[in-house]
Formats: sequence, C-alpha cells, structure tokens
Amino acid sequence: MVQPSGAPLGSISRKRSVAFIIAGVAACLTLILGCRALQPKPAFRVDLRAYGYPTETLGRIVGNYTDIAFLSNNLLLVAVNTKTYGTEEPDADEFPPDEPDARLLVFDLSRRGLVKEGEFPATKASDSIQALGENRFVLLSHAGLHICASDLECGTLVKTHGPIFVSPGGNVIAAGGRGHSDQILVNAATLQEVQHFPANAPKVLPGDRDLLVLAGGKFYTGSAQNPETHFLRDAVGGAVWPEAAFLNDDTVAVFSDDEQMTVMRTDGHALFRQPLLKGTRLKAVCAAVSGTRFCLQQAGQSRMRSLLNGVREKKDYDFEQVNVLGASDGKSYFKLDWNPQPYVGNLSRPALSPDGHHLALVRGGALEIFDVP
Repeated sequence: MVQPSGAPLGSISRKRSVAFIIAGVAACLTLILGCRALQPKPAFRVDLRAYGYPTETLGRIVGNYTDIAFLSNNLLLVAVNTKTYGTEEPDADEFPPDEPDARLLVFDLSRRGLVKEGEFPATKASDSIQALGENRFVLLSHAGLHICASDLECGTLVKTHGPIFVSPGGNVIAAGGRGHSDQILVNAATLQEVQHFPANAPKVLPGDRDLLVLAGGKFYTGSAQNPETHFLRDAVGGAVWPEAAFLNDDTVAVFSDDEQMTVMRTDGHALFRQPLLKGTRLKAVCAAVSGTRFCLQQAGQSRMRSLLNGVREKKDYDFEQVNVLGASDGKSYFKLDWNPQPYVGNLSRPALSPDGHHLALVRGGALEIFDVP
C-alpha cells in the first residue's frame, strides 16, 4: 500500500489546533485592547501621592479616608485624610484621634492646577468632609462640625458626633447617630439646630425640603415635624442605614436589594429601577446640586475572585464602576469601570460637579476629572 504524500494527519491536526489557539488569543487581546481604547480619558489628572495619598502599606496598618467634593463647577476640594495605626493607641490627651491633620487641596479646573493648600484636623472616617455649595464645605473633627470656605478658612463650630450627611443642595446637615449618640439637623446657612433626635429615635437622612427616615426597618419620607408621612419600602436586611439618598427635592434612590436600586418620588411612585452588578458589596450615590443627575458607585469581587476568596477568605475589591445617570429616567451619560487594586483603606466616593457635567474620582493614587456630556 502506498502512503499518501504530505504530513501525517496527526501532525496537521495539531498544527490546526495551535493555529486556532493563536487566533483565539489574538482575538481576545484585540478585544481587550479595543475596550481599553474605548475607555474615556480624563480631562484633568494629578498624582496625589506627592501629597501623602497612600498606595502601599509597607507592612503597616494604614487607614485612608480621603474625600473629594466639588465646591463649584470649577473648584474641587481633595482632603487627603489618612492615619497609620499601631498595635496600641496612646491616650487621647497625648495623641488626639484627628491626628495627623488632613491635607486640604483646592484645584481650579479653569486654571488646571492647585490654587490653595492647607491642613486641618478631621475625623478619621469616610465622608468627614462634604460640599455645601457656594464655595463652602463642612468638616467633621473630634470637636464637632466646622463650616469652611474655599480659601480653607474654617469658622463656627457646632459640637456633635458623626457621621454627617448633607442634603443635595447643601442646605441641611444631619450629624450624629453613630453608636449611641444623638442625631441633629443643622441649617447650613444659619448653623442653627433644626431638630434633635435621641439615640433611640429613628435615623434620618436630609433632603433640602423633606427627610428620609429609617424606622422599624422601613423607609419613610416626610417633614421634620411629621417624618413618617409616606411609606417608601422596606429597608435592605430590615435595618440597614443608610441604604438610600436624596437626589433632589422630590426624588430618592433606595437600594432595594443586592440586585437593583429603585429611584422613586418622595410620594412612593417608582420612576425606574437600576440593576446592580453581581458581587457588589460597596454601593454609594453622589448627587449633583442641580438635581438632574447622580452617580452610582459600585465595587465588589469578580466571580473568579469570589471563588478564590472562598478558600483564601480575602475581602478586597477587584472591580469598581461609576455610572452617571439621569435622576428622572435613568439614562446613562457616562460609565467607567476598572480594577482598583492595589489600594489602601477605603475606596473614596466620587463627586459630581453642581451642573452634573464633571465627574471626579480617585483611581490608582491619582485624582481624575472627566467631562460628562
């Protein structure tokens, strides 16, 4: 019998398999690079590591509580707020809990650079510095609330505990409620206490006109005088606070469960439902002062990381996403996702400019500002 000419069939089959594998890898790389090329580019970027922002722990226990907040459409405040923890903390008289001071940085987008820098004591917790609009911000220290201007001069003090929540328009501040502390509502313009809630009272989140109340594992909206006017829905897990936020005077966002967020009017009418990413453990909302847009931040673990964590018991995030949405219809104007690793401490909450056309976030140790159509 005469053998057919050419290479053996087994050899041809192996060559074809290798060719298919190479082609598949090339296609995957092309797809990945194409997706990266489509990722939006920041209009402004500055490396925060030069200002003390940590990107590695060097074997220490480091807390990172950096906050960012738009003071106007052009002015952005970054508060690099960190602390290195030892095995034993000294007495408070020797080492106050606010030390070291937070480093406050004001950037002007129109001038594309840093215009003011200073330091001030700030509580070592996320969201300790928040915008109030009109070139002002509120800062929480161990002593209480400070109202500060964009020139970093901080004035009147209101004695209270944390955490603090600010209404979308910056008119009302809710402070306290952590642990067994009382909670108060403060008028941001007059700094007068509007209402006092004992430690065992329902928790409240401030709108510029109404309140969002968590009572008995349910969310309500109402006025300071009659907080339980309208029932919205059950809270996630029965008593999670705060799993909701005001977007404007008439609209709130409530995380319904681990799969979706519901945006509804204060009378309880649902406007739309926004699906959440699978594996999400961090969910946060930032609203534009205009009330027309908000950003949804999500972070969690990919499916592969979740499977590995079942063995390794690690709890870090390997994906993060920010989505800018319309408050009335859920239309997406901007979306960005990335792997935040490596990171130190907490992931900072993004910030939207008052008009909703600029998004600021901290990524890879750098401040990045994106234009939003």
